Amino acid sequence: MKAFDAQAANGFVLSQTSHVEQGVYETKYADIQYPQLIPVDNSAHPFAKSVTYFSSDKFGAADWMNGNADDVPLAGTERAKHETEVHTAAIGYSWGWEEINQAMMLGRNLPSEDAMAARRAYEEMVDRVALQGDSSKGFSGGLFNHADVTVTAATTGGWASATAAQILGDVNQALTAVQTGTNNVRMADTLLMPYNRFNTISSMQMSSGSDKTVFEWIKQNNAYTATTGQPLTIRALAWSGYRWNRRLSCWPSYDCLPAFT
Repeated sequence: MKAFDAQAANGFVLSQTSHVEQGVYETKYADIQYPQLIPVDNSAHPFAKSVTYFSSDKFGAADWMNGNADDVPLAGTERAKHETEVHTAAIGYSWGWEEINQAMMLGRNLPSEDAMAARRAYEEMVDRVALQGDSSKGFSGGLFNHADVTVTAATTGGWASATAAQILGDVNQALTAVQTGTNNVRMADTLLMPYNRFNTISSMQMSSGSDKTVFEWIKQNNAYTATTGQPLTIRALAWSGYRWNRRLSCWPSYDCLPAFT
């Protein structure tokens, strides 16, 4: 008579009597945010040591002069060179020798879950560096915290006790600050805010008798829409602050990306 280990036998019985669902419940993670906020340029060679780009500006101003004068004001252009270092990062996954040979024997492909996990890890790193920078590699800041981003304190502070009119005033203050700060060259057409602020304006009514939320009112009554007739884009992000931008059309100088806290 062959004896069985009680614990092993119990596990066998349980496994045989349990209903096993065919699907696998996969843990969900927050969305990767950078692709919708920052343009990605893949034109450089993957093994380039740095990326060099140039910016140019014009100078000169016309002025009154005597018809016989020889000191004509001159106009011209100037160009500046910028260089950003390229650093290597990596993430990997592996299969054992036995796993590979068993898959070959059965004529099956190896599971792709590990490859998908590696891809997710890569995207999370890019998202973090693009939005927050990485001082270990000399990236002093990202879209959310770069030193060249103008920070403007909200007049009403937090929005927990602010009125609808005060919130709209804060929004327009930040939107118009972009236009003022860029000498009327840029206009902010995108408003980014953390989820708790987004939830506030999405659920708060303009007034007790109004059927519109503050979110709907801001979409229709803001400085950008009033000036251009175009809708203002409002998005919620996983970040504790506010950010307005001009769809990054002036990247990488950040001169059109003011912050609003």
